[in-house]
Amino acid sequence: MHTLFSPLRMGHLRLANRLALQALPSGYALPEGFVSAECAAAYLRRAQSGVGLMTVEPAYVLPPRDQLVPHLGLYADAQVLGFRQCVDAIHAAGAAALVMLDQPLWAAQLGSAALAQLGEAFVVAAWRARAAGADGVMLSAADGGVFEQLISPLRNHRSDQYGGDANARLQLLIDVIEGIGGWMGEAFAIGVRLNVEEFAAGGLTLQDSRTIATRLASSGVNMIEVSAELASDTPVARFPGWRVPLARGLKSVIDIPVMVGGQLDDPALADSVVRDGSADLIAIGERLLGDPGWPLRAWSALQGAGE
Repeated sequence: MHTLFSPLRMGHLRLANRLALQALPSGYALPEGFVSAECAAAYLRRAQSGVGLMTVEPAYVLPPRDQLVPHLGLYADAQVLGFRQCVDAIHAAGAAALVMLDQPLWAAQLGSAALAQLGEAFVVAAWRARAAGADGVMLSAADGGVFEQLISPLRNHRSDQYGGDANARLQLLIDVIEGIGGWMGEAFAIGVRLNVEEFAAGGLTLQDSRTIATRLASSGVNMIEVSAELASDTPVARFPGWRVPLARGLKSVIDIPVMVGGQLDDPALADSVVRDGSADLIAIGERLLGDPGWPLRAWSALQGAGE
């Protein structure tokens, strides 16, 4: 069996293979935050592609300020039933299901008490995800979200307990992780999407992120997804597998699965990334949305190459 299609243990989860679909918009979110039948059907179609891990698009942990913005939500108990239909569809296709939790807020506009309350909202939303049958949650410290704003030395200029040195900037995320783990237990997986490199003077570096990843793993995180976003005009060549060296840098210091994407839709390249130990999971993303038959063709291509 090729490494790309070998099973993987992630916490208490056993994934059927090393292919994952990241949290990407389904196009079926509603202003009320509920999961519609069309949304659940869309996730079933995605899961039927044959990936081992599916992450449902971001669900808000608090009601949005603009009630007309289409979104998924886990800020009310009434939203759990729709999520269960979505998660059940993913499980029926043989994939594990995580839910991305997020909230579009500017951290700089929130006081320390408001940030602490936001952290509690993330923990309660994780409980609702578990009630919906999800295998775990993803927390984003990338994509401009609250956790990234706090962790980034370029964005965080606070003088309270959430600002200053690296440990303080990481504190809210750690509080949420430990809160989820303490309430839901080890059987509920926690993943973090981490912006590993900011490519700017004074910004996060790979060495910084290695330290962060070590602390996340020791706090109960079961998987880290590698992200890399430019905080400057520094040109960065985005060739197939351009994030792989960053993933390898994290893998060398932690013993939990690392997921990486970045134009890894060549089956031989994706398989080699897992085989040489640079990463454990391959995020295919947009390619899977437009080409759900890709995993089967990847399997066939690797089988042919091995003959």
